Amino acid sequence: MVAVVVLLAVASLLLVGCGDASIQGIEMDGSLGLPDADPVATLDLGATAEQGASVDHGAGMDAGPPDLGGPTDLGPTLPAPPAWYQPGPLIETSADELETWRYLPIDGMRCANGTDSGVFVNVTDASDDLVVFLMGGGICYDDISCNLPPHRDAILNAMGSDPLAWWNGNGERHTGIFDRDAADNPLRDASYVVLPHCTLDFHLADKLSTYAGFAPLEQVGYRNVQHAISAVAPTFEHAGRVVIAGFSAGGVGTLGNYHQIAQVFESFGQPSPYLINDGGPVQARPYYSVASHDAVRRGWALENTIDAWCTGCAEFGNHETWRSIHALHPGVRSAMVCAYGDQVVMGLYSLFDALGNPPHFTSELIPFFPFVRISMRAGLIDLNAFVQGVPTTGAHRSFYYVGARHGALTVAPFSATPGLAAFLSAQLNDDPRWSSVTP
Repeated sequence: MVAVVVLLAVASLLLVGCGDASIQGIEMDGSLGLPDADPVATLDLGATAEQGASVDHGAGMDAGPPDLGGPTDLGPTLPAPPAWYQPGPLIETSADELETWRYLPIDGMRCANGTDSGVFVNVTDASDDLVVFLMGGGICYDDISCNLPPHRDAILNAMGSDPLAWWNGNGERHTGIFDRDAADNPLRDASYVVLPHCTLDFHLADKLSTYAGFAPLEQVGYRNVQHAISAVAPTFEHAGRVVIAGFSAGGVGTLGNYHQIAQVFESFGQPSPYLINDGGPVQARPYYSVASHDAVRRGWALENTIDAWCTGCAEFGNHETWRSIHALHPGVRSAMVCAYGDQVVMGLYSLFDALGNPPHFTSELIPFFPFVRISMRAGLIDLNAFVQGVPTTGAHRSFYYVGARHGALTVAPFSATPGLAAFLSAQLNDDPRWSSVTP
């Protein structure tokens, strides 16, 4: 019973922490190949099929010089895309639409309340890089959490009648990695594809949910990702760097969806995308309550989604997604970004277990903030050691910082998190000196 009561508090925190950053008191303020004579052109990121096929993932074997009269060496065999991938038409972008936000409705994408969904795109010709970003905002996994007023309102209202106005009213759209005018933003020249989180399932579920007080809810965040990638990936088939990033609930969503997104881009001959999880740590036991882990797994029926590829999640915890990601995509360079005293994440990981025992945390005082205690530092350090210890030909590093702010990539300028821009630049430029920051 204690766990249920505390879950209520966490559910309330999640909407506040994962939504508009202004609620948190944070002040926020490749060529496209567009012919001169054609005001509207199909997006072409400038690479050729030959360039895309030249990337070697080790999937095929070099047969050596061809025998006379025998088959020629066609290069490495590319992995097949997942069965759900149904490529849609290329996204058309006119010259006056460059570097502006647009909403693209996508067939099959749905919000929890049954309304249609889609993605927000901001295309540039400054580079051929691509960021696929998963939004945060709210949580709903049982009768109680879904009926808390903030979450109930988010479910019923979704993105409203004008999704673009909803997105334009969100402070994230022009801050951090989305600020093209910030010289220290390592992703300022990328094209952006943003997936809303209107299913309140952390982009992890694929089920029709029945909760008290609601008509059946379409918690299909996992399937929404499939529809979104089918619609946008063909346009970016020859993208340079592909980055899969997310904030809060979307940060957790990057772990649950990296595999299925990466499969598509790797089938184009591209290397494994980069991964950045901002403010969505999934810690190992005992730092993450078993009761909370089990409740979320039941509510979202994760056996039908991530368990298909995460071999250890059901038994050991969802932090095992990191291990499976690096096993299935060994070239990935992944990063975890989080504050030691993140106010929202602390609420999640301070849950009591089913027996009413307190969590096994160490508690430290934050320097210069004697009245603020952090209770998850040990868990974050443990998580970094765990992921850096999994076998991989890629790499994993963490950027931790002192403070209580929830999120860093999109809720504040890079200057508010000293060192983060340099950390991400080292990750994205494959710098061998890239290292964890764990003060």
